[in-house]
Amino acid sequence: MTKYYKLFYPIGKDCSFEKIYFFKALGKDSAKNLIKFGNGVIVCRRTEFQIVEKNPILIGDNVFINQGCIICPLVTLGNSVSLGHKVNLITTTHIIGDSNNRAAEQIFKPIVIKNGCWIGANATILGGVTIGEGTIIGAGSVVTRNCEPNSLYVGSPARKIKDL
Repeated sequence: MTKYYKLFYPIGKDCSFEKIYFFKALGKDSAKNLIKFGNGVIVCRRTEFQIVEKNPILIGDNVFINQGCIICPLVTLGNSVSLGHKVNLITTTHIIGDSNNRAAEQIFKPIVIKNGCWIGANATILGGVTIGEGTIIGAGSVVTRNCEPNSLYVGSPARKIKDL
């Protein structure tokens, strides 16, 4: 399956993909330059990558993405990042519109998860957030603000409970 995806996306060596989805909402740009996988990336089944023009997804080396994750545009995953089951990296939001359409124009805010982080199952990280190196986000947490390096964050909204 990985050989098939290499026809469309830059994929490093020793990667493994298992029944994943690429949702493309593109204008004239091809998806080829909008998602890049490093070496040794493993992506499990039912994970969805949402590819939108001019908003890349960049995945470092030795990244593990468990099943059922949703990864929106403008996400950067550093090296040796692990995502648990059903992690949501949601960079999209909307400008608040008038009473006829509160979810007006769609906008994207980047998410950066630095090297060595572990994001627990069912966690949601919202746009505009950077997670520092070596940080753990507990299962089921909702991250709305930047997280310091080498720390443990849990809850909704996520808060720091411990230095690691």
